[in-house]
Amino acid sequence: MYKSFEVQQDVSLLLYKWAAERTDEVIFNPKNGYYSFGIVADAFQKGMDKGTDHVHSQIREKFVSKGALLVNALEELINRLGEKKYAPSKVFIDHALQNSRILLTVSPDVHHAKEFISFAYSVVSDIEEKYDKSNNLLLTFSFVDEIEDLNTELIKADGYEIAYDLTTKTPIV
Repeated sequence: MYKSFEVQQDVSLLLYKWAAERTDEVIFNPKNGYYSFGIVADAFQKGMDKGTDHVHSQIREKFVSKGALLVNALEELINRLGEKKYAPSKVFIDHALQNSRILLTVSPDVHHAKEFISFAYSVVSDIEEKYDKSNNLLLTFSFVDEIEDLNTELIKADGYEIAYDLTTKTPIV
């Protein structure tokens, strides 16, 4: 008695052998309204490739579009912080299609001040809510102390692949 896998292999071999012995006209023209195994498989693969390319293109477009929104939200946050003379030093970004995380460094004196905490987190909440409701972009802003021996490699290992020094206006590599 055959196992289903053996039958599947045997039938596949028969189809390939049959196709190899036929001329292109026999294979590429429908017979009794049906196309051969090879034609159907090729058409399926071409459609799959085209569909995959289209989906990838749409995803890339959406990713870039949401990235632009993230930059707008970040700019809004930095401007609002600047109104109170709070100046972040570095920004680390973990951008994904569904949600993005932004980590900003500020001096320890500022970071631990009650006024900063109250103001910054109020502004952050407003911005996060605004972009989530209007653009379906889930943002999470966080702050850490700007210290001399800040280990940017560990931050990057935590998923924050984009890093920028706001004071020197250079990427952190």
